[in-house]
Amino acid sequence: DIKAFGYGAQQIWDAGIIYIDRIIEYNPDILLIDWFSGFYKDPNIDLYTSRVKVSIETILYKLNKINCKPIFLFFPYLHRNELLMNNCKKILESYNIDILDISNYLKFNKLFIRDQVHTTNIGSEFYARLIMNNINHEQDNSKMKNIKPNKFVDIKSFAVNRVFKKEMIIEGKCNILGVSLKIGPNSGVICVNKTHYINIW
Repeated sequence: DIKAFGYGAQQIWDAGIIYIDRIIEYNPDILLIDWFSGFYKDPNIDLYTSRVKVSIETILYKLNKINCKPIFLFFPYLHRNELLMNNCKKILESYNIDILDISNYLKFNKLFIRDQVHTTNIGSEFYARLIMNNINHEQDNSKMKNIKPNKFVDIKSFAVNRVFKKEMIIEGKCNILGVSLKIGPNSGVICVNKTHYINIW
C-alpha cells in the first residue's frame, strides 16, 4: 500500500514541520522524503543549514514515535547547491539515516528531466526503479532515539472559516510557520507583523 503526500513549492522548515502529522496519521512503515529539490541557487548556507537541522530533528523525532523508517531522497536539480546538499547529508548521516542521491546515478539530463527538476515519463520510471532497488529494510535507525524534542514537535493550528470583505487582523506572540489560504478570484496579500508581505499566487 503506497500513499503519496505532495506539498509543492514549499520547504522542509515550514511545510515539512507543519504537515508531518498528516503522514503520522497514516502510520507508514517506510517514508520516502524529498524536501531538498527546491532550494534556491544562492541561499544563505548557514541560515538554511540551521533551519534544515531543526526540521530534520523534528521529523525524525515524530517518526521514531511510530517506528517508521525514513529514507531521504536527493534529486538532480538544475541549480543544485552542492555545499548545502552536503550539509543536509551530514545532518542525516549523524543519525544514521538512509540517503539516496539519484545524482550519483544520473546527472541532469533532459531525457529524464523536463524542466529544472520535474521528470519526464522516462525519468519517472527510472527514479521509481532506482528507489525500489535501493530501499534497505534492515537499516539501523537506533540513533533516532537520541533526538530530544524541540518546540516544533507540538505546534498548534487554528482554522478561520470565514470570508473577509476587507481584512483580518490577528495579534499575539507566536512563531508563524505557515498560512494556508483557499485561493479565489479576490485573494489578497497576507501581512505578517506589518513587515513581511506574502503575495498569493
